[in-house]
Amino acid sequence: MRILLVVPHQQVKYKPSIDLPLGVLSMASYLRAHSNYTNVEIYDANLSGKLWTGDDGRQFLGDSPDEIQKRLEAFKPDLVGISNMFTWQIDQALLVARICKQTNPKIFTVIGGPHVSSFPLDSIKEKDIDYVVMGEGEIRFCELVKVIDSGEAHNIQGVIQEESDLDLLKPSRRSPIQFIPELDELPIPAYDMVDVERYFQLQAKGFSS
Repeated sequence: MRILLVVPHQQVKYKPSIDLPLGVLSMASYLRAHSNYTNVEIYDANLSGKLWTGDDGRQFLGDSPDEIQKRLEAFKPDLVGISNMFTWQIDQALLVARICKQTNPKIFTVIGGPHVSSFPLDSIKEKDIDYVVMGEGEIRFCELVKVIDSGEAHNIQGVIQEESDLDLLKPSRRSPIQFIPELDELPIPAYDMVDVERYFQLQAKGFSS
């Protein structure tokens, strides 16, 4: 299975910023340590550092939709994991999912992050999203990849494919999912899978939070 973890390009409202995607790096590291999947890549669509304006007048940082599609066509993923850290950037994450389905309808699209964790039911209703991963994604995403690859139905708390999966959650509204008890047991984030120096270069040019 070919797996692509995507950090979408971002809409710029005030000041563009680029940071190492530690959550994605941690997920990639866990997947590498606890599975046999070797065709895994991280694609941060912000690293071009390009600023451009869309047809609607909004400003964006990173690759254009056409460039994102070309990256997908080149890698030919079976599964794409999409990271979304902020609610006001959710449109870019959903656009990546839509490009995935336009490129190849058979691509499995998985989205995670604070927004979809807070609104899992609304998120799974998006037609281009196949799975929502709530909360910490390292273990859940790895288990989900294995389930998808095997063709079995999942029974993973915090992974939402349809509304009935909400029944797997805990009754607590404040904490509906289990958390990783010992974070120190997670492997070191996969810094070797991205160009760390490129992040520092862009931050030195002013793309820093």
